Amino acid sequence: MKIQEKKTQKGNSYSIIKFTDLSGVFELFIFSDILELNRNILIEGNSLLLTINKNVADNENRFKRITVKKITSIQNMLNKPITTAEFNLNSKSNIDDIARIISNNGGTEVKIKIKDKEKNLVFKLKNKRHVERKLINILKKHNISTNIY
Repeated sequence: MKIQEKKTQKGNSYSIIKFTDLSGVFELFIFSDILELNRNILIEGNSLLLTINKNVADNENRFKRITVKKITSIQNMLNKPITTAEFNLNSKSNIDDIARIISNNGGTEVKIKIKDKEKNLVFKLKNKRHVERKLINILKKHNISTNIY
């Protein structure tokens, strides 16, 4: 929502950034190392994914210390190619759906996991396939869950 950049007495840059999510509005301090790495995506209105550490050692202090470890632009994540996809099936009958939908060769390593009665089967396709987010949404309609990396 809002970004204020400041400098410490030693001259190191830091920023106070006001974020909002479904639960409310909050502010985080972004210190120089993380700020410099992410300055290009820290723009008002950008949707971001934050990797944080929360210090819970001091239960008496009403202010919890949260350290920002990594900042990722959600737009960049969506545009990034999928390198690995795992398809989770509850039955062998969904194999035909996957074969039809991801038949084109591409750059994604594909693993298929099948829970069939008491057995857990895992297959890795020999050839990489063309897998994009649009295809994953089609597979969801066939009740096939997917993990992408």
